[in-house]
Amino acid sequence: MALSQQEYDEAQRKSGLDIHDHGETVELPGNASKYQKNTKENNQMASEEQHEQKLQKLQDRIDGIIGGYSVPEAARILKVKESTIYPMLQSGDLVGHKVLGSWRIKEQDIVTWAKAQAS
Repeated sequence: MALSQQEYDEAQRKSGLDIHDHGETVELPGNASKYQKNTKENNQMASEEQHEQKLQKLQDRIDGIIGGYSVPEAARILKVKESTIYPMLQSGDLVGHKVLGSWRIKEQDIVTWAKAQAS
């Protein structure tokens, strides 16, 4: 007989046992004979975490190849707000490249923009 999540939680609370979820069938005392905890949600969360880690590793590799500064870093260097950088990038006043959805700005492009502003 399978238990609902509520019945499972109640049986665990009444028993005082610390029942860990490893996807196995767990024996519970009393009326709660057996309960197979669904690990599909846990597996999905783990898969999403692995996906995020892979994306971060890829971003790090691309940063190493392309180099450059992020928008917050460029804003600090140029002593402007981040919200000022985005329109500059979109208009082409400041050259940057989008990599996996994030702007990257090379040091030389920051220097070029700063020199143009000084003249």
